Parts: sequence; C-alpha cells; structure tokens
Amino acid sequence: MNENVNKIASTLTKLSGDEILAEDAIEFEGFKYRVGETSGSNIDYMYDLKDLVNYSHIFVRSLIKNRPIKKIAISIPTEAYYSSKLKEDGGIIEKMKESLKRNIPTLEKVRVLPQGTAAVSHLVMQNMINPKDGNILVIDGGFNTVNISVTNEAGKILYTNSIHDELGVYNLLTEYFREELKRKHDEVTTNAQMLKEIFLKEKIDLGFNTVNIIREKEQALATFLPKLIERVTRELKKKKIEFGQFVFVGGISYYIDKNIISSSKPFFIPEEGGEFLTLLGMKEMVDDDYDVFDVGFGDVKYSFKE
Repeated sequence: MNENVNKIASTLTKLSGDEILAEDAIEFEGFKYRVGETSGSNIDYMYDLKDLVNYSHIFVRSLIKNRPIKKIAISIPTEAYYSSKLKEDGGIIEKMKESLKRNIPTLEKVRVLPQGTAAVSHLVMQNMINPKDGNILVIDGGFNTVNISVTNEAGKILYTNSIHDELGVYNLLTEYFREELKRKHDEVTTNAQMLKEIFLKEKIDLGFNTVNIIREKEQALATFLPKLIERVTRELKKKKIEFGQFVFVGGISYYIDKNIISSSKPFFIPEEGGEFLTLLGMKEMVDDDYDVFDVGFGDVKYSFKE
C-alpha cells in the first residue's frame, strides 16, 4: 500500500466554550468546527450529497493546515458524477467546484472525479483485474451509500446507481451486527465508529472480560451479504445489464469475507487497503501537483502532492 495515503473520520464537531479558541478550529457560517473526532459530544456526520458540497471544504482546510493550496482533485459518488454530466448547469460537479473555490481562495483548479470507476482504473492499471474477463460490476460500499456501476472492457460506464441508507457499512454495523451482539449482551453501543472497532477487532470489552465475537460477526455477514447481492442483482436485471466479473471496493471491502461468496464468475476483493483504491486511482488520473481527497460519508481519504 502506498504510504502517502491517510484517512480521518468524516465527522464534524461543532465547538463551544473554550474550545472555539483551539488552533485547529475551522470557521464556517458563524460556527467553528473540528474534524475527525469519533467520541465526545456535538459530533455530526455528513449524510447526503448536499452535505458533501457544503462541508467538504472544511476537511480540506483542516488537513492542509493553512498551507497554500492551488490544485485539488476531489471525489463524488459515481452516480452523482455521471448524472451531473447530463445537466446543463453541471449539477453537483459544478456545485462542488464553486463551494471549494469560494471557501479556499488560493484554489486555482479543482477536478471532480467519480469514486468507484477511479478505483477500477487503478485495479486495471495494476493488473489486479483483467478487462477481457467481461463487463466489470463495481460495488463501491461506503459508510451509508453503496455505489453500483458497470463498465465495459474500454472503461465506458454502462450503468450506475447509488443506494442510500440501506446497505452501507453503517447499516451492517448498527442493524445486522448490533442485533447479533444484543442476543448475548444486554447493553451494546449505538455508536457506529465503536461498533466498527469491535467488528474489525473481533472482540468486545466488557470491563473485567474481553469476549470474542467472531460468531456474531459471521452471522451478521451471512444475513447482510445476500441482501446486498440480491438488491444489486435485481437492479441490473431490471436494466438488462450483464457483467462477467465483479469487484468490491471502498470501506465495505474490509467487511466482506470472500469465502462466503459463491460465484462462478471471477471476482476481486482486496485483502487490504480497499478503501484507498479510489484515492490511488484518482492520483493516477491527475498530475503530480494535485492534492487528492476522496470524500466519503464514513471517512475522508487524502494524499498530498509529493
């Protein structure tokens, strides 16, 4: 994995009291914010495209730490990207550019790129998948959005759609996984970031005891994954779109066990760093003098120019 990639949680903490004097506070519309915190009070997540447009610049401003920045590339969901291409006013692509330039005066150029297809571009360039195996179904799962797209051998988008608030990592953790934990443990946190830590570590701290929760994790996946696959398959059948292979990218790739997927088609699930694949693809699509930000609803991934 490229060492020049990092991430922070896509959280905004509205500051009050003495905290508003903090050096890392970012001012916007009369309030001051700190980004990336996962515990404490007054923490908000970005939930939709409107939030991405309104608040992405806060993360950029916080991460660059007052360093003059002239060129950035930033991501938006694939479906939103291609929908914007069809709109006379440029849709969310232009709104994102306007918001960033308005709030970061030093910016000269902004490139907006699609998330899932940027990841596939990287996988193809690195010979991790072979376009000749047929149309590629990309399941780009994030915190509360799953972007579905199908590209052909030449990289042309044949289909794209986004599923919101149903089958993302947030739903896996707070609905399916939490429900399994509650069967044995009376009190279970509702904090998605803490559930994420428990899920990935495969154990829960109960004070005097630490308990392995591998079985609960497996049961949650065994219920969640078929629902995700069925929903994706149903969408594609409606549109009569076929695919010869599929890939899981984004944060959800950390949660998908390839051993429970039964398919005669070739598929790829990264063993590590799946959430950074879009970022790496974006870096390959722009010049070396760009700072790159893959803005998701769960985490912001970023890479500064060399």
